[in-house]
Amino acid sequence: MEKVAVTVQKISGESMEMCANLEDSVQSLQDEIAKQLNVPVMCQKLWIDNASPTMVEKLVPHLSHQLERAIEQVDKRSIQEVKALAKPPEAVKKMTSMVYHLLNSSSKPRMPEWKMCVKMMANPSHFLDQLKQFPREVKDLQSQSVEAVKAIIKEMGEGYARWTFQRCSLLTAYLFDWLQLALKIYEAVHFPGDVKALQLDGELAVFAYVDTSLPKETETPPTLQVTLLVEYDAVFAAFKTARNLEPALEALKVIGAKCEDRSVPYLARQVYSSHPGRVLELVKAIWPSPSDRLAEMFASHFGNFYHNPFQGAVEVLEYLGPKEPRALKCIITGLNCNKSQVGGKYAPRRKVKRVKEDAENDADDLERPFRLFRQGCLDIFKHAEPHCDPKMVIDAVLQAILELEAHACDNARDALQDEILQALAIVSQRDYDHAMSAVVGVLANSRGGADESTVRAALAAAAFAKREDERLLEAFSACHGDDVPLRTLLTLAECFLEVSSSRSPFVSSIMERLERGLVGSDQARAMDLLPKLVPQDDEQVITLLVKTLNRSPWIIAKGEASALKCAATCLGQVASDKSAYQGAYDVMLDALIHSYCWNFRHGQNLREILVDTAKNLGGLKDKQLGDIAMAFNCSISCNRAENEKLFKEIAKSPEAKPSMVLFNVLDENLSVYSSCLAIDALSHTTPRNDVEVTEKLLSLLGRPDCQVKTAALESLMSFSTDASIKDRVLKCMNDSDSFVRRSALTLLMHCKLLDTSDVELLERCLVDASDVVVLALQSLSQMTLSNELVTKIFEVMIYHADPMCRREAANTIAEASRGPSGPVLVEALRRASDSSNMLWTETNELVIEARREALVALGMPAFSHT
Repeated sequence: MEKVAVTVQKISGESMEMCANLEDSVQSLQDEIAKQLNVPVMCQKLWIDNASPTMVEKLVPHLSHQLERAIEQVDKRSIQEVKALAKPPEAVKKMTSMVYHLLNSSSKPRMPEWKMCVKMMANPSHFLDQLKQFPREVKDLQSQSVEAVKAIIKEMGEGYARWTFQRCSLLTAYLFDWLQLALKIYEAVHFPGDVKALQLDGELAVFAYVDTSLPKETETPPTLQVTLLVEYDAVFAAFKTARNLEPALEALKVIGAKCEDRSVPYLARQVYSSHPGRVLELVKAIWPSPSDRLAEMFASHFGNFYHNPFQGAVEVLEYLGPKEPRALKCIITGLNCNKSQVGGKYAPRRKVKRVKEDAENDADDLERPFRLFRQGCLDIFKHAEPHCDPKMVIDAVLQAILELEAHACDNARDALQDEILQALAIVSQRDYDHAMSAVVGVLANSRGGADESTVRAALAAAAFAKREDERLLEAFSACHGDDVPLRTLLTLAECFLEVSSSRSPFVSSIMERLERGLVGSDQARAMDLLPKLVPQDDEQVITLLVKTLNRSPWIIAKGEASALKCAATCLGQVASDKSAYQGAYDVMLDALIHSYCWNFRHGQNLREILVDTAKNLGGLKDKQLGDIAMAFNCSISCNRAENEKLFKEIAKSPEAKPSMVLFNVLDENLSVYSSCLAIDALSHTTPRNDVEVTEKLLSLLGRPDCQVKTAALESLMSFSTDASIKDRVLKCMNDSDSFVRRSALTLLMHCKLLDTSDVELLERCLVDASDVVVLALQSLSQMTLSNELVTKIFEVMIYHADPMCRREAANTIAEASRGPSGPVLVEALRRASDSSNMLWTETNELVIEARREALVALGMPAFSHT
């Protein structure tokens, strides 16, 4: 027998016949069936209805081999994890109980307790051996044990599936596979004649299913009568367990159109997976001809794109038919998707190369995917909207606007994105009256109040309404009742400004709320809006703003200084003569200065408000500058430098005299550090060569504090080069503090006040601190040197402990050699060389190089320095 005749019959009536070699596997038959009958291998269930006992007995070894393979992946750790459970899940208890029945058939067929199952798994190695030895022991298995197992399976009903056990434990999933094969082996061994239907296994050869009891001399080839059952469960089970996923996806391309009630929900969920682009490929392969019916089915599963903004879903709807009402409504919801709706959990996925922005653009970078998603939805909307009923589209857009979730009235403007308002403006051009009637209906229903839907309706109206539409203006006038919050009134007033240039009906209500003394972001927003709502020099508004500025200390204490800035700006816009209300401005500035400079309250925000306000008012006056300068002496040390910085940067009025202000501060009994800050501020805020400033700085040289004298000397470099200051500066050269002496010498050098009469002073400086010695040497390099002074400079070059001084001494010798002191220097160097070579010992490379340059300048050979 070399051939086998195979007849395959489907339940639907289709059939096929083929010949197969005995060595061919059943898998090859399944592949042929997939080609001829268009049934994927994964969906095929092949059964032999008239199986003989001989066929059944031949399959027992194969089933035993399958059973051993089913538990190959079970390890000892998974067994130990399950037996360690104190309160195992019900599925775990039932599975281990069924295994217990089959491995312990001698016990009574009752439901074993969990501790009995734990004892069965006490030794993991022994338990695995028992599972593998089951085919050898199956002849002794009692029917009562099998009946007990079948009773448990019947009790579980639809819950008896591999995924049920896989959710609880990996071990119970493998035991499920083992149990299925164990029951098959039992039936094949004990009741082979009762097995009428035998399922074909794709791994076996066809020969395994041929009845070898047929006479060998017969010329008729053996025949297999096979029934083909088409089941989709295996495909969707593979999706759940993520096993055999690729074959399942290929099978779905064939069966998807035949089981839309299962394939559409699966594909709709896969849009939110890590491979959304693949979903569109599958949809195109399953449904080459899209239809509105399919678009509606997918749209019903997508719901809305407020919380699920995925580009893959939009692409599916675009392919299937965005003109279908349900699909178009779904896309309309995507027009208003934003980061706050999603809650920051994920952003819409789109095949767009992400550009890395700077750190300061992080917020915009997070919003960018949502903006691209909304723009994609708007493009589809523009293409589909002309083919749909305008009334239906208008109602859908307004519904998306009015029924948006999780946003209060104060965030209504932020909640509505530009794309959805653009969509409303586009479709309203086709039926303006219907759109206006719908919006007016919402506004009219407010009846003196205003909820969230009223605010959104107003924003929608502002997006498309024609100016001065009487229906809309009348509806607006009914929305300013006593119970309407200020934030809502402000939004309505802003919308009214966009549709009409007449007097706003919300002014009186806004003024009434502001007169109650409200403080907060709403008040600041109202201050910004008032100049657009009222005429110039409106007395009621001016009175309110002046009152607000006079309450500046209290408002700053509440942490609402931004409201003061808005009030000052608003007063400047409403009042034609700001000088008439200078008193109120002064109260505000005094409060800001006191809060920031002395208490350092609210940090940089308060500082920015103070600087901006001073600039808008034309600068600070002497009194206010004095308050800042006196704060140089505040108790918080870090604030003092900030106050000095503020004094330098803040705008000053043309009449202000910051130098006189600082003079007065210096006359006060300030701390040393505060006085130094005042001196530094003086040098940055007054013009150069100011005689009064110079005299004031010279007077500070008589102070006992060395820091104050040092600061004054450094500031004098910017104000005077007059020789008249020389005598007073020279007195500082006798100061006990080296910093003062260094600053005095630096000033004298900077102003070029030193001459040959000061050589004696400079000679004394050669034994001073290192920085003073360096300065003195730099000054001496430009003068004629005596023999005695040259010797001292030479000694500094050789003996001084600071290499910086030794190097500068060598540079001084090199520079002086070009003048009349050259011969004296040469003679001094020769005497030093003859007396001892040790005088030239040096290790610092910079000093060595400077000495060599000095010798070259003198025209002498380079002496050894080692």
